[in-house]
Amino acid sequence: MNDLDARLERLAAEATKDATAPDVEVIMRRGRHRRRRSRPVLAGTVALGLVLAAVVALAAVRGQDRLPPGPTATTVATTTTISTAGWPAYVDQAHNLRLRYPSGWKVRPGPLGAELVPPEYADSRPGRAKYAVTVAAFPGFYLSEGSPPATTGRLPGGQAYLHAVGYPDLPPWEDPPASPATARGRRYAGYVIDWGRFCSTGSKPFCGAHTVRVTVGDANARAFERYRATLDAIVRSATALRPAPPSTDDLGRPACRPDQWRLASAYGLGGLANPQRIFFSGIVRYRSGPACHLRLELRMTVERDGRPLPVAGSPATATVQGLLPDDDPRRLNKLGVHSTPLMWEFGVDEWCNRDLAGATLRVTAEGGRELAKPLPGASRSSARPQVCRDRGRPASVAGLP
Repeated sequence: MNDLDARLERLAAEATKDATAPDVEVIMRRGRHRRRRSRPVLAGTVALGLVLAAVVALAAVRGQDRLPPGPTATTVATTTTISTAGWPAYVDQAHNLRLRYPSGWKVRPGPLGAELVPPEYADSRPGRAKYAVTVAAFPGFYLSEGSPPATTGRLPGGQAYLHAVGYPDLPPWEDPPASPATARGRRYAGYVIDWGRFCSTGSKPFCGAHTVRVTVGDANARAFERYRATLDAIVRSATALRPAPPSTDDLGRPACRPDQWRLASAYGLGGLANPQRIFFSGIVRYRSGPACHLRLELRMTVERDGRPLPVAGSPATATVQGLLPDDDPRRLNKLGVHSTPLMWEFGVDEWCNRDLAGATLRVTAEGGRELAKPLPGASRSSARPQVCRDRGRPASVAGLP
């Protein structure tokens, strides 16, 4: 590990040594669904501080007019392939990460993690460059760190990721823009990657699911477009120093029995900055029994008076996979880890349509276990476009991501 790597690790350790880990349920109720659209997004407080590096940059992504997460890619999408041969390496030994960055770029500690900065912005203050790539690796499950809509895919090494691009200066009804390259205002982009299940080292060792986040926040539009392919190349270069199975791998464990888990109470309904979308989420909890692997399919229907409504995508499905008791949120919270593979989430687009008035969202699992939540009332009297109202567009539902 070079001097910079050691400095960054010390910085992260000092920032988090006295931190109190947030409760997983609080994160789900508040952090995941409370989105903001300006630079303070990147300064949102998360108990893991610098280790979580840019945890809210990707979470600021606003909703599009469609709910599904977008096309699935097999590798990092880019219009120009840039070779990383000869690029210097950034290494995080504690979190099993190596990636490449362009020669001549400056690497420095930033307020949200390690910053990779192009030469023309090297004299800027940390956290204030017109363009900087922030890199962070930390304990936690990657799907709990992302936010729809996002493109899904896999790195050349096989690691799954979510990728999203946003335009914080555009109103929600113009995001995404018709012409991204010429859209006015700032940009941000984020990759959140399943870094697998392994034992990290450092000041707070942890054995379990880990995440890598690579983000660009509030970037100058010209710089963002100039370095778009470079960002993809940096992400594509990411490799593990030691082999690590995916966070949802069964590790040879037997399947969990139905009596070993239960659906947790839902945490209400929340939405992103796009008021036309609402989310219904919860967690699967461990009850008892030997170590096992859980793979559970959940179904959500939109209904009224016990009868399904004809909503596109309903019934929607979502799959939960993880290890019991390892990934139980109560256990992880005690260890200072804020996310779990056992989280589930569904989304409803155009939820405030008149034909959904009085509707209920019902999530069911095997064995007949279920949770239900009524859709709240929505304001339809305001003429402001950003207020949730019936726009005459069909509603749809989907399991996320």
